[in-house]
Amino acid sequence: MRVFSPSKIYLYSRLKVASMMSNNRFLLLYGSQTGQAQAIAEEIHQYANNHGLEADIHCLSQTEKKFNIVDEKLAVIVVSTTGDGDPPDTAVKFWRRLKKKTLPDDHLKHLKFTVLGLGDSNYTSFCKNGKNFDKRFEQLGGTRFYPSGFADDGVGLEIVVEPWIEGLWAALRKELNLDCQQTNTNSNTQTETVSTDFQNLKIQDSNSIPSELRNGDLTEKDSSSSQISDFKISESDEGRTDSEPTNKRTDATKASSSNDIEENLTNQNAVTKNITANDISSTKTLSNSSANNSNDSTKETATNEIVQNKDVCEHDREQPISMTVSNDKTFGASNIEPEPKKSLISSCPPLSESSLTLPPLPPVYLTISYHPEQTVDLSKLPLHGGVAFPSATSPVVMATVQSAQRLTRNDAVKTCLKIELDISNTGIEYNPGDSIGVVCQNNTDEVNFLINRLSIQDKVDIPMTVQLLENTKKKRAQVPEFVPKNCTLRHALLMTFDLRTPPKKAFIRLLAEYTNTESEKRRLKELCSRQGSEDYEQFIRFESISIIDLLVAFPSCNPPIERMLEMLPRLQARPYSVSSSPLVDPGKLEFAFNIIEIPHGNGRHDNRQGVCTGWMNKLTSHLHNNERSQEDIQMPIFARTNTSFRLPDDVTRPLILIGPGTGVAPFIGFLQHRYHQRQQQESIKFGETWLFFGCRHRNRDYIFRDTIEQFESNGTLSKLCVSFSRDGEVNTPRYVQDSMKLHQDDLGKLVLERNAIIYVCGDAKNMARDVNNAWTEIIAKYINGSEEEAKTVLRKMRDEKQYLEDIWT
Repeated sequence: MRVFSPSKIYLYSRLKVASMMSNNRFLLLYGSQTGQAQAIAEEIHQYANNHGLEADIHCLSQTEKKFNIVDEKLAVIVVSTTGDGDPPDTAVKFWRRLKKKTLPDDHLKHLKFTVLGLGDSNYTSFCKNGKNFDKRFEQLGGTRFYPSGFADDGVGLEIVVEPWIEGLWAALRKELNLDCQQTNTNSNTQTETVSTDFQNLKIQDSNSIPSELRNGDLTEKDSSSSQISDFKISESDEGRTDSEPTNKRTDATKASSSNDIEENLTNQNAVTKNITANDISSTKTLSNSSANNSNDSTKETATNEIVQNKDVCEHDREQPISMTVSNDKTFGASNIEPEPKKSLISSCPPLSESSLTLPPLPPVYLTISYHPEQTVDLSKLPLHGGVAFPSATSPVVMATVQSAQRLTRNDAVKTCLKIELDISNTGIEYNPGDSIGVVCQNNTDEVNFLINRLSIQDKVDIPMTVQLLENTKKKRAQVPEFVPKNCTLRHALLMTFDLRTPPKKAFIRLLAEYTNTESEKRRLKELCSRQGSEDYEQFIRFESISIIDLLVAFPSCNPPIERMLEMLPRLQARPYSVSSSPLVDPGKLEFAFNIIEIPHGNGRHDNRQGVCTGWMNKLTSHLHNNERSQEDIQMPIFARTNTSFRLPDDVTRPLILIGPGTGVAPFIGFLQHRYHQRQQQESIKFGETWLFFGCRHRNRDYIFRDTIEQFESNGTLSKLCVSFSRDGEVNTPRYVQDSMKLHQDDLGKLVLERNAIIYVCGDAKNMARDVNNAWTEIIAKYINGSEEEAKTVLRKMRDEKQYLEDIWT
């Protein structure tokens, strides 16, 4: 244990007190599972000085070490939701202490707060953790000084995040009794005239990035003194995901505006109003809270660059280039045909004729040092620099692939694989319902393309280190920990950086600065602008456009590799539900998945598979015909947290399992476990087990069919209900919810009288919602009550862990 001398403790205390007494200070806290909430908090911290504010930023895990919420006067909390409405791992300790029932009602009476919650409306527990924080602060006597916001990754976080942060600055300055018309300025600061309604920001000119920086040279001349950037980290392309997503989404719904949010932000009596995507459209800005005090225009530091109308017609776009990678596979843009209408590369009025409000240009902060005199053994490097993955409960270990079996017929719409791993020497232990994280790598063709496209062929295999740029203006700048300290660029691009996640607006803003053709530069600026939010949603986010797609579509864009590494997120592991039981063999683990197929078109320059499912497919392709591996195939995995999606200790409780498609995978492990428990405890009467399964075709994609029917014949399954949506059978259920309604009386009795546990696994966006609606109908009929009464029953069941979900988008 590290022991500090009394003098050091005294000095720290004096410095902390002095900091807290600063008249422009506020506490900025974040709780993040995958880094999204942290990134937003760090952006707020980065640009607070531009508004004359001092943000004291800490992770919630540092409670009572770096901060004590009881001693604070003004706090901003950015927090995500994960799992089934749970706090992220970094916020668990803070939340546990905050929700103690012994705390008095005035515990936080001196605190004024606001919360920015991140979530995904595809999940039933949308922003539940952020809402819990918001409610608990108020219960303990805290006062909300600014409306809390709840951003929806299902439709785009920036719809709420951008205007919420824009209005935050004035609210903070007002709370700290600072003159809202004054901000700190520096030589890089631009000024703009702000009207009292804060709607029409104008600037006469924008200082473009210096030519030496555009050419890739390192310089301190950057535009770091700009406001908060836009945020969007898409969710993963396969596997289970948390509510704080890390990769692909397919819902580009644009939120509509309802109540006039300006009134709520300028009215002191309306501070309890919460901001959600329904309150704010993607192009609407919040009013300056000082607008009620004056009708005169004021001077304020410019926080966004306004690009003046260049009267650019985008129909004469150059055809993107085609590049050939080392394995002779051509990555080209022949599939991207410029059309005289709006597209990824083409704009139309009014956007093409509009002035643009851009996110700030991110500060430069990384450089690369090459060491040609050194050698490095890449096979011995720790994966991702040894940095733990979110939700990991074990180190990354190497499991041996024993088999890989195709579960669907060749003519099935989707290809489902089941992989068996030998984990006997890994130290990993699991229970049915648990999941593992698979540490995958990028597609080698895509990495080779990127290397060629950026013209770094002569550098990629030289040992290198990524370092901080001296005198960088980025606050809290740090080298990505997941990049091994001494590796090669090829290794880093292949193993650690995510090349598929749709780029955030700040990334696109950066790309525009390194684009030579004016029409291409203009279009990139449109895509990252506030005015172009609809285009960003439609052509970037909805279509899952990758950084490589953008480089193909905009051939005059040539960013330096250093700038790319600053913006590329970490390549996250993909979670997969275990489909086996350790009672069968504790040294064996199985899981199943569909290979994600993503077609070319709409800006995607080629056909592709999911990052992880494509990698696993290629890794095990020679085993798909039920062959055993002749050589050891290693797959890096780790165990993940699981708080509730497990079998009950009480074996007499009935189980209702609902899992169409690959959602049935964890239930195979459940049934294996129950079968062996029944063999070991023959004198005990086990509770009934019902399984609802569905797929497209009985003879094409009924995965685990023989296994499931065997469980039915030996009595492990009390009731098997199957549905096939594309077989066209008359008077038969098409979907699992249809099967449920055929047995609604039995299901109502099982749940409401015999305390059966409901497990739902599979698609969150459609299936889980339809199943929830079916349960609402079943319960309402069984209790002879209203829909609202049934929903109340369901909420209680969720709270008591009687209704459990393992779902993904």
